[in-house]
Amino acid sequence: MKNITFIEANEVREFINDLFVTPEFKNALNEHPFFEDFLIKLEAKPLFTYDYHDDKERNHLTSFFRFLAKRNYENEYVQDLYYFHELTHMIHYDVNNYSKESDFNQWMNHLSDNELFSSLWSECFIYAVVPHIENKAFPIKWMNRFLENKDNHEEMKYFLMYKKHHWTSNENDWSGPLKDIILARKEIRNIDFDPKDAEEEWIYHYNKVRDKWLLKWESCFQNINAALSSLDNYQPQENKVLVFNNVEEMSQYPWKSQKMKNFVELIQMNQENNILCASVLKKAIKPHMKIG
Repeated sequence: MKNITFIEANEVREFINDLFVTPEFKNALNEHPFFEDFLIKLEAKPLFTYDYHDDKERNHLTSFFRFLAKRNYENEYVQDLYYFHELTHMIHYDVNNYSKESDFNQWMNHLSDNELFSSLWSECFIYAVVPHIENKAFPIKWMNRFLENKDNHEEMKYFLMYKKHHWTSNENDWSGPLKDIILARKEIRNIDFDPKDAEEEWIYHYNKVRDKWLLKWESCFQNINAALSSLDNYQPQENKVLVFNNVEEMSQYPWKSQKMKNFVELIQMNQENNILCASVLKKAIKPHMKIG
């Protein structure tokens, strides 16, 4: 990681508003109640952005540390969906108190659930919240089977506008077509896929590979939890933007808070494990299944 930028909690909302570039996302940020909840939850803690030092870092597990990798896509809708997906990872992990988990198997199940939830939002539910972006990023053939029914689409929009079950992928907290989507996605992930459906094949295989990836964290998964806990009740550092060339430089900064010192130490400890995990994911995935 390089060019690490530290964003204070009270600066997060402005940062997010500037991060999204398409008019549809910008309008939704200011108008839809889901995004107001989205912003409130994000600005509870500081976050960090960074540039890749090595291409292998594209597969790093950093969003759980509240580190957001900066990417530029030729298609701005893909770019907005990427950032939305990563930020949803952060919120879902935090609001469900996964950082309190001490059992690795439970933590692994929670991470799988976190990926499911983030994917459901960035690949499915977002089309009922941000209007008129269908197929502007990429074809959404799998999702279209649910959107083709106009009644389904309207029911989805109503539920996501007024209900409060935004941060769980437990199908019992949802209803109607949204529940149908969750159950259909879980069936692909956990049981089997249609071999003639490339999207279903991708979903199925990606999750099998991801389980192998998560196993590499068994010896140090609690570092993530300790790092996040160190940001609880964080007190602002100072009123200026902090940018670091790398994690080593970040560790040498005279942080006022012992919690921040602990946080940076844990980030350093997990750089090596991130590289290991990323290489596992990259080697195991099928050649035609592009990551990121």
